[in-house]
Amino acid sequence: MTGPEARDPAAGASGADADALAAPRELPRLTQRQRVLLILKLLAVPLGVGLAVDWLLGSAEQQDRAANLWLILLSLAINRATVAVAALRLKATLAAFAVHLPWSDAHRIHLQSMFYYVVVPMQVGLEISRFFKVRAVAIGVTTPRLLLALLADRAVGMSAAVGIALATLPFVTLRAERGIALDRDALLVAGAIAAAGCAAALAVPRIRRLLLRIWEATAGRRGFLLASGLLSIVIMLGWTGAIYVATLGLGIETAPVAFLFGSMAGVLGTVVPLSLIGAGPGEAAAVAAFVLLGVEQQAAVVIALVGYLAKLVTAIEGGVWEIAGDARRMIAGRR
Repeated sequence: MTGPEARDPAAGASGADADALAAPRELPRLTQRQRVLLILKLLAVPLGVGLAVDWLLGSAEQQDRAANLWLILLSLAINRATVAVAALRLKATLAAFAVHLPWSDAHRIHLQSMFYYVVVPMQVGLEISRFFKVRAVAIGVTTPRLLLALLADRAVGMSAAVGIALATLPFVTLRAERGIALDRDALLVAGAIAAAGCAAALAVPRIRRLLLRIWEATAGRRGFLLASGLLSIVIMLGWTGAIYVATLGLGIETAPVAFLFGSMAGVLGTVVPLSLIGAGPGEAAAVAAFVLLGVEQQAAVVIALVGYLAKLVTAIEGGVWEIAGDARRMIAGRR
């Protein structure tokens, strides 16, 4: 629900700004049978990815893999805890815009949005599903306010990834490829140029207006945005930690700071809205970053695949929530 307001500061869009915050038309409609089939297909994908990992690590001793099974289980536990924190971040970001959800609803919506993130190409499934599912629970919330909130949630997460990547950059060494010099000083200069470019973006009137609307819409509740930013850092560290522990269980050892930098490169790669079954530029960026960090190509691919598996596990759980929701509605309809 939203608090009583004489005027919604988020509802000031017009022209190009209104187009930028246009509400999605509808959530992709899937029948119960289609959802079940999709989940079965998603279950087959991890099997295929697992076989690929097994092939890439074919030289590993079977005995060692069995001994490291506990690391894989620990990785799954860390990943699951990270999902819970991600739901808390969604709740905090929405609260900054006076959209209040219980954690249980935020948790369910996060899981279901990951399901649509995987089954809908171009990554639009995540944003569309969140919009409709939050609106279904937060009765009375205006469309502009909700769109701003979801945009802010996405931006806060990406900002955390950028911050962590820049913080770890001075402590990693990237090797030169094909004669291209990648010394640390040059990378720091490149980072400074990128930061200057982001600052220059503030000179764009449309971006300034959007930021002003976010600032006005969160008046008196900006502490929630700060909490969201801190939770985003926890999420990035937790997700990376889960993948790191899993790769240790697979016999791949990488310096923790370098691993964190490579993982953030993969997260930033997802800004390109292209994907197929949840895989896309993010995984490609992760592989490229790890190779530049000196990781063997096969190991770099395995690291990216493990990260992809982490997304699939969450998506499958979200699909189960979708089917459970359909079942509850069918039972309620028969009463």
